Amino acid sequence: MHVGQAAEPDYIIWLSQVAIDKINSLIAKEDIRFVIITGDITDSGMPFQWAKAKSLLDQLKVRVVISLLLFSNHSNN
Repeated sequence: MHVGQAAEPDYIIWLSQVAIDKINSLIAKEDIRFVIITGDITDSGMPFQWAKAKSLLDQLKVRVVISLLLFSNHSNN
């Protein structure tokens, strides 16, 4: 999601909102039971970024699972 990405913060929020709206519109048709977030919810972990990300994810009408076990491009491995 990269909420708060400095280069395009409004675009990132808009894009996240589009994705959330699409998922919500397909829940029944596609039998969506949960969404897995696999990394980079915020761009730099600032409290206001987490608050905005939470307000976006709270709109999902299915359970959200956040994976903390996957390495990303920010890991040292």
